Amino acid sequence: MNTSIQFDTLKKAEPLSARVYTTLRECLSNGRIPRGEPLQEAALAAKLGVSRTPVREALARLTAEGFVVADGQGLTSAALSIEDMEEIYGLRMLLEVEALRLVAGKVRTDEEIAPLRAALVDMADSHAEGDGASFMEANNRFRAVWLDLVSNRRLARTIELYADHVRCLRESTLDDPDIRHGVVERLRALLAAIESGDCATAGEVMREHLCAARGVLIEQLTRATPTQPGPR
Repeated sequence: MNTSIQFDTLKKAEPLSARVYTTLRECLSNGRIPRGEPLQEAALAAKLGVSRTPVREALARLTAEGFVVADGQGLTSAALSIEDMEEIYGLRMLLEVEALRLVAGKVRTDEEIAPLRAALVDMADSHAEGDGASFMEANNRFRAVWLDLVSNRRLARTIELYADHVRCLRESTLDDPDIRHGVVERLRALLAAIESGDCATAGEVMREHLCAARGVLIEQLTRATPTQPGPR
């Protein structure tokens, strides 16, 4: 064989358990699997067309990440309480404020900034048209772009993990035009801070953005929590 022939290194296929994990996490994040839904290995394996082993491995990973909980009789998708929301947003403020400071502190090219501008334009247009679904898509795109600018990939993955815990609830609020308007205005300020390299402002705008989101979601959970009857 001619030893001068060069080959590209072949990439190994992603393990089946990783693909099952990705699929289930997406379904848990976007609400296709409702909160509090029982999760049975056999049923999930049948729906996904795989054996129970990769499902079991995926569920163990999702349990460790807090998407799935054991209720004493089996596994269910995690239901978020107000306390959970406070803890999640406490972590997000620690992580995302610093991440945006790091992003804004680096010189950005027009090529890097352009997708953020485009996503923001699409958000503003969707808001004006009252198109909540398109607004959500553009909002998610804006987030994915700035996360991709975070050079510390472990930090980016951790941010994504905790954002996914509340993604379905967060997206369900974006049909409200007042909420959409607030999101657009804050992200405009955030983009301006990134473009000008203003680390402090980028961090503060992200803190304000997260505080607003936390307030909306806690209010939503409060309305959804049944009032316990008082003592008789």
